[in-house]
Amino acid sequence: MVLDPFPATPELLTADALSALLGVPVASFAFDRSGITAGFFGDVARLRVAYADGAAASLPERMIAKFPSPDPGAFQVGLDRGYYDREVTFYRDYAADCGLRAPACYGSAVDRESGGAVLLLEDLSAMRLAAERRAPQDAAALLTRLAAFHARRWDNPALGALPWLPSANSGAERFARDFPIAWPTILRVLGADPAGPLAGLGAAVAQRLPSIKAAIAEPPQTFLHADLRVENIFFDDAGVPAIVDWQHCRRGRAAVDAASYLFGMGAELTEAQEAALLADYHAALTASGITGYALDQCTRDYRLAMVDRFVSVGSTFAAVAPERPGGQAAVKYLNECGLPTFLRMVEAAGIQ
Repeated sequence: MVLDPFPATPELLTADALSALLGVPVASFAFDRSGITAGFFGDVARLRVAYADGAAASLPERMIAKFPSPDPGAFQVGLDRGYYDREVTFYRDYAADCGLRAPACYGSAVDRESGGAVLLLEDLSAMRLAAERRAPQDAAALLTRLAAFHARRWDNPALGALPWLPSANSGAERFARDFPIAWPTILRVLGADPAGPLAGLGAAVAQRLPSIKAAIAEPPQTFLHADLRVENIFFDDAGVPAIVDWQHCRRGRAAVDAASYLFGMGAELTEAQEAALLADYHAALTASGITGYALDQCTRDYRLAMVDRFVSVGSTFAAVAPERPGGQAAVKYLNECGLPTFLRMVEAAGIQ
């Protein structure tokens, strides 16, 4: 779909563009951002749409409009990593049968010239957002569903034929370049001395990053969401999760997703609690019919994926200042993991 001019932000969206995206005439609309968290690389607003008489009996009056980040640095990072085009493709071609509840998509477009994108998505605000109100059963419910989701396309060669779905080792050279640049900022925002005893660790981790990424991309691969922050998880009244923000989706070892979820709990989980949750996830994989993937291997993959996750989030600071919106989200997420958790994973992975 060609939109001319292409709406790069909610402020530039017009009734004509909205009509083209939805495929029905829109009389008017309004938007607001209250109560919505945009995240690292997105700009999100809630739309209230008034349709022309009788035009859209099947479309809702409220929906979410998602655009790339308006911050130039964050936008370029997302563009370089292919996030915007990938998410549009996911919703267009894959979401309906992906195996996890994702928001319905009512319209989408990508501007190849500017790299811009727009998605019109189901508003899940009637559900419970995990980031705002956690329940004790959330982790078990999410990990059980996640295991079934992973088992659905376990070691499926068709994943490698999807040109829009990168492998988990994608971008190894870029992250190996950016992480040492970002490392002093990472130490500072986590309360450590950039000139202290950890000063050289960023370069050491970056040197090992290609082998880390290669390991978490080895077969058996499965389809990964790869960004399971609690800000991206909703629960319905029955405790069934719905997942938003599919910009990061990729293919790789299943433990990458377990790590992307538990990463945000690193600072609050004991090692025993973490191990128990990972064992429960592995048991759910086995119950879903997966064989030949031992808990020890799952644990090794998880530790490497935790290091990779820290690198991916922390590398944001190579291009985005911590004070910027995308940088603020990265600061929050790194603190939820905690420097001690990262250091423990680095040690367990044999990185010095």
